[in-house]
Amino acid sequence: MADLPALVAGANTPIGLALARGLRPLGVPLVGAARTPFESGCRSALWKAVLPVGGPSDQAWLAALGAAHRRYGRMVLFPAFDGAVRVVAEHRAELAERFDFVLPALAVVERLLDKTAFHRWAVEHGFPVPRTVVLDDPAGVPGALRELTFPVVLKPFERTLGWQELSRQTKVYRLATPDDWARLPFDPFRAVDRVVLQEWIPGRDSDVYFCLTYRDRDGTELAARAGRKLLQWPVDIGTSALAVTCADDELHQLTRRLLAAAGHVGFGSVEVRRSAVDGRMLITEPTVGRPNMQTALTTAAGVNLPEVAYLDAVRRPPRVPRSARGRESIWVHETALPRSLVVTLGRDGPAVRRVLAEALRVRRRPVGAFWAVRDPRPLVAEVVRTAGWVARALGRRLPGRRVRGGPLARRRARPR
Repeated sequence: MADLPALVAGANTPIGLALARGLRPLGVPLVGAARTPFESGCRSALWKAVLPVGGPSDQAWLAALGAAHRRYGRMVLFPAFDGAVRVVAEHRAELAERFDFVLPALAVVERLLDKTAFHRWAVEHGFPVPRTVVLDDPAGVPGALRELTFPVVLKPFERTLGWQELSRQTKVYRLATPDDWARLPFDPFRAVDRVVLQEWIPGRDSDVYFCLTYRDRDGTELAARAGRKLLQWPVDIGTSALAVTCADDELHQLTRRLLAAAGHVGFGSVEVRRSAVDGRMLITEPTVGRPNMQTALTTAAGVNLPEVAYLDAVRRPPRVPRSARGRESIWVHETALPRSLVVTLGRDGPAVRRVLAEALRVRRRPVGAFWAVRDPRPLVAEVVRTAGWVARALGRRLPGRRVRGGPLARRRARPR
């Protein structure tokens, strides 16, 4: 029987691109689906096709997946973002008739994806998490602000469409004092019905570690690799801008215990921050049902999680990687790294330089979020996109701009 094509739901994301590049050695046709099929990840030459999704709703995604099935037949399905994970989990029975995939049960997805549910579950099961208050009513905010030690981090229970609409560039907010709640650019309860306030874990971005793993449909771990963030963007509260592989048995064992206790299968990970005060490792978040931004890091280090996942999904013996120790890699987000360096070097230059020098003393295979020698178009598109965004941002900050058909206008351009 011919190998089934792979369908990546979220081909426009760096995660979708990392999936495609990880699956490339299998030689299977690669098909993407994306709401914005013109974005950087969709420019890869690896895609046989990128199918448009008509909107953000479940129905739009189900229609796009149905169109892919009618066109290509049975496929192996890979969600590349949390919204796609939820769609597949909630419509498992319907989609399983047309696609092969390995995904946790809906109850497990909700337990690990919903930050409020995860915190309660983690505390009940004795896993190390920061002190957190869950809020589902604005009336509880003043009490929570008095109770917690600042700084704190404000997170939505999930990054819903409502949150993305009101907070397009920022996933979470760091509040230095209780007064910062009133300075938020929007009312969080307009975007979501519940949020978490979590006490800040002292440390730098280089104190954030993660363990990426894949567990088969029976819950047996087939492959895992740990890594360390060196820089993030936005600084302190963002996603990886620079990361490296590392050996961390304590984190690996924590990841195993947590995912096993949760009943997790498929792609998963755990991210922690080590406190700069006492060295204690505290969980910041798990990932459920999909790869991470740094998946290409593990592939470059010899642990190809997408390939393992495909073979498991079609019930073929996975090529379980041997121990990858001794094979190290470094992952770069090409457009986030320069911005992060500007901020971090200006704020704490000597410490940042020490961390970078330590990481670069080890010989590592470099890999980019967008760049690949045989597939350069995603990076070109991302650089152009970022340059356009920077130009528009600078334009909006000018005291006056010439507009078509008139003199200088002081009003800001309408957000796009």
